[in-house]
Amino acid sequence: MTHALKTAPRTVLDLEDIGREYGGLRALAQVSFSVAEGERVGVIGPNGAGKSTLFRVIGGAERASHGTLAFAGHDIARVPARRRARMGIGRTFQITELFGSLTVRENLLLAARAADRIEPVVERFGLAGQLDTPVSALGYGQQRLVELAVTFATGARLLLLDEPAAGLGAAERVLISEAIRDLPSDVTVLLIEHDIDLVLGLVRRVLCLAGGRLVADCPAGEVRTNPAVREVYLGEVHLGESESA
Repeated sequence: MTHALKTAPRTVLDLEDIGREYGGLRALAQVSFSVAEGERVGVIGPNGAGKSTLFRVIGGAERASHGTLAFAGHDIARVPARRRARMGIGRTFQITELFGSLTVRENLLLAARAADRIEPVVERFGLAGQLDTPVSALGYGQQRLVELAVTFATGARLLLLDEPAAGLGAAERVLISEAIRDLPSDVTVLLIEHDIDLVLGLVRRVLCLAGGRLVADCPAGEVRTNPAVREVYLGEVHLGESESA
């Protein structure tokens, strides 16, 4: 009797010694990690750690000062942002970037570029009742959900989610968390979020940045006991512990 070999997931994103400098300011320094297809990875760190800079470099809004960057086996270090988007890298932002005067349907059509491609997106994100509503008329939580749906509608295989729950109330945070959790298993997610509890509920692996450097890369279950992470967050409430702990 023969048994089929289980193949390892392919690497979708690979960074090696990535650096980003602005004059004499070093925002990222020697950042190296790989992400496999379908992985859900949290990116944490205090303000100024380099998290958003990392996303800008991966998405193509900024070019790395040095290092190598590959997506799905292709060197993209000098590929412009628009082409990276066509290759399958999608991003949401801390502040929603949608066309507020357009309806939900129109925003989705601009992203998907085909009417038949938005139907499964509408169903997945529960947007049928809001399709003809201008985005500006939606509550902020619904706008964040639409932004996630629009990014997904582009056909992105790698989603860079930059604080998708920022500014949301408890119920809205649950809505966004469930939408992220229910994304197809072959969609890869990198998630920046300050709420450690939210992060740990969505990912199995966490990257911690501090001072532009990657100081920890560990399973989600080990975050609160990881020495490097504890040092970064010493005296802060991000780890769900009191200052005296």
